[in-house]
Amino acid sequence: MLPKIPLIRAGAVSPIIRWAIEHHKPLEPLLSEADLGFVPLVDVDKLVPLRNVTHLLSLLAELEGPDIGCRIAFEADFDELGYVGRLALVNQTPRTALMAIGQGLDKHCSHELINVRDTNSGIAIGEGWSIRFEPAIHHLVQQYTASLIHQLIGLTNRDEPLLAKISMIPHPDYGLAHLTRWFKIQPDPAENGYLLIEVLKDVADTPFAWLSLRRTEASEKATLGVIDSTFEAAIRTVMELHMLDGKPSLDRMIRAAGCSRRTLQRAFSELGISFSDVLDDVRKQFAEEALAEPTASRASLSSALGYSRQSTLSHALKRWTSSGTAQKNPSRHRN
Repeated sequence: MLPKIPLIRAGAVSPIIRWAIEHHKPLEPLLSEADLGFVPLVDVDKLVPLRNVTHLLSLLAELEGPDIGCRIAFEADFDELGYVGRLALVNQTPRTALMAIGQGLDKHCSHELINVRDTNSGIAIGEGWSIRFEPAIHHLVQQYTASLIHQLIGLTNRDEPLLAKISMIPHPDYGLAHLTRWFKIQPDPAENGYLLIEVLKDVADTPFAWLSLRRTEASEKATLGVIDSTFEAAIRTVMELHMLDGKPSLDRMIRAAGCSRRTLQRAFSELGISFSDVLDDVRKQFAEEALAEPTASRASLSSALGYSRQSTLSHALKRWTSSGTAQKNPSRHRN
């Protein structure tokens, strides 16, 4: 079986970055350690590796405490979340917004599932994953998701408590008591490992307090396609991000995949390709697009592509042209 490289829209990282900046945290070292230094260079709808995002959350938890997901999400603005924020803004109540997010989540994250169903008293929101997390990280992921849902419901201007019930994986060291002050109710341990939130009917169906203008602006923005989560597509997506700092490597890909070097190399072998094959093709497309600009500089492009000498780029361009792979308008994998 090929390893999974889960992807998520960069909008999920926006509240984390803004919170770190506003609270004067060492953002650049944190992004560097999580291998997310490219995130400030891309827009909120660009796909980024999920495991790196969860690593960033865990680093902040080490600095700030186990409730960091709540602290960040409770200051989040749905305008900054990109695609899922737009899904929320085009709806009028928490029920319809959460249902829309659940139905469109395959365009936001490759391995997450949110289900919204009716209950006798209101609605129940369940969240699960098709990948595994370590318990402490899984707790942070569920905490962050639950806090964003709480914030969304809070846009109705209803009084607390907004949630009737919440069940999640406890932190292995701190349990769940550290979250009570945020949700105004005591969370319960999740029996099956899934995040479960229950909202009473009158709360779920209360209209949001935002202006209709915001809904109109959000609805006019382009929608996104379903994420291609195949190994080949994910490898290319992550490598294109790594090209932004000119330092793609197998070790960086291993971090995004969360697997061993041997497992990743075996996956390449099964597909009949190599890491260098994909890197060469990505470099080719970057070069073709860059050189199409009138002010393009081969010297700066050579450095951006990770070549130590400009002559290496010149040899590569000749090879791509002679092999017939260079195209005037190359098709590039995008999500």
